[in-house]
Amino acid sequence: MKLLLASVLTVAMAGGVHGADRASGFPSKPIRWVLPFPPGGPSDAVARLIGERLSVRLKQPVIVDNRTGASGGIGMEMAARAAPDGHTIVFGAPGSVVINPLLYSLNVDPLAELTAVSRLTTFAFVLIANPALPARTIPELLEAARSKPASLTCGAGAALQQVACELLRMRGQVAITTVPYKGSAPAMNELVGGQISFMFEVPNVAIGQVKANRVRAIATSGPHAGSGPFAHLPAINDTLAGFEVESWFGVLAPRATPRDIVVRLDDELGTILADEDVRKRLLEAGLEPAHASSETFAEIMRRDRARYSKLIREAGIKGDGP
Repeated sequence: MKLLLASVLTVAMAGGVHGADRASGFPSKPIRWVLPFPPGGPSDAVARLIGERLSVRLKQPVIVDNRTGASGGIGMEMAARAAPDGHTIVFGAPGSVVINPLLYSLNVDPLAELTAVSRLTTFAFVLIANPALPARTIPELLEAARSKPASLTCGAGAALQQVACELLRMRGQVAITTVPYKGSAPAMNELVGGQISFMFEVPNVAIGQVKANRVRAIATSGPHAGSGPFAHLPAINDTLAGFEVESWFGVLAPRATPRDIVVRLDDELGTILADEDVRKRLLEAGLEPAHASSETFAEIMRRDRARYSKLIREAGIKGDGP
């Protein structure tokens, strides 16, 4: 029995040392951070801010690699097929990770083929309208939609914004038309040009357009009043009980990435998000630093998949998927 116990302890200790060695030897080369979004967007800005800090902490370059296309599927597939050694990570958001596989025929399901590392931020969208639209509040917007059914259009540059448009239509019981775009930039261009009535946008993109008086901010899509530069905005939920569309940014890695490396990355990202300068810059952009561990982040994504799957069915949103 003593020999058996000694053998078990030896194996366990060897496994622990092996895991520690693996983590201590990581990283051994530059980290590639795949972004399934175009350069210059809200996710790009966050990745470059945090990537600079991560590079310092890991003592290796963190290279942001924008790989767009196929509704985010190209970047997600690249990450899922990469060597699971921690040297490839991918930037995730609800649309690319949770919703797109429900709508489109993609070659990868990120929720099944990637592993959660850390949630970075949370944020509510800002409902912004063309200044020519007289409505300045949600009740006025709904009244305008009821007085002229199907006259108002809601632009959607990504999957979650499309869900927000349809949820407003359903909860408000109004006839508005959702206009999908291949990205937020073309949607914003048409909003400023008056081709669409309003749209939901990420705070750190909306703020510049609002300050330039190209668009008007009306409300926030979160459960409560806005925050950061939009702290003065009421929530749509104040008028339409149950309206809540919040997003997040996070980091994922190939599914078979060793657990000790995932924990190391998660710890480093948590430390970065606790830095006062990083927090200040995120909050000024309307993004809430909201670190969540690998396990918690995985549960958040599973919860969102169930919730948005139900909303997509109720709203009758169609893609080219099942």
